[in-house]
Amino acid sequence: MHILWEMTKLFLEYFYIPVMKFTIYPENIARAIILSSIFCAFAGIFGARKAVTMTPADAIRDEPVTKGHSIFMERITFIWNRLTFSWKMIYKYIFREKKKSIFISLGAAFTVAIRRVLQL
Repeated sequence: MHILWEMTKLFLEYFYIPVMKFTIYPENIARAIILSSIFCAFAGIFGARKAVTMTPADAIRDEPVTKGHSIFMERITFIWNRLTFSWKMIYKYIFREKKKSIFISLGAAFTVAIRRVLQL
């Protein structure tokens, strides 16, 4: 351990690296724990609310199949006919589940933004 400290001192003298000091603030840690616990509790209660009110028979039963409808891109035949089957399914999902697609896109965008900010 003594050798590591001596090497660190040599590096600090040679490269003029300022010593970085940090402090731990227990009140910030406590606030973070309390806030995250509150949000997790609300998310759990909100998510489980529907499942708790269901009867076991309803929980086992499959959801009825929703009847599919055509999307507006299917009417643009010169584009639609050039798409592969996979892309057709992707576009159908996006236009049928608009709200879900928007939230997925926002989640991906925020994830990339956070990663970019933390790399700086």
